[in-house]
Amino acid sequence: MHVEPGLIGTNRVLQFSVTDDPSVEEEARRMGMTLVTMGPAKAFFTAFQVAMYGGIVLAAPFIFYFVATFVFPALKMKENIT
Repeated sequence: MHVEPGLIGTNRVLQFSVTDDPSVEEEARRMGMTLVTMGPAKAFFTAFQVAMYGGIVLAAPFIFYFVATFVFPALKMKENIT
């Protein structure tokens, strides 16, 4: 696989492209990397945890915004941060 720039409409993006070159496949086999899991469900739980933590990171600004819009109207002008 290669990462290369591409166009989608008028936007420039990075995209993956798959090569069918056998020499690249041989080079990858010589590296000798294998995926090792310690249990049958470990790969699933790892992917699930990455997705959960990523979702929390992406949702955090919205959560803080909605909590702030709920709390700030109840504060007095002296207590208000804004």
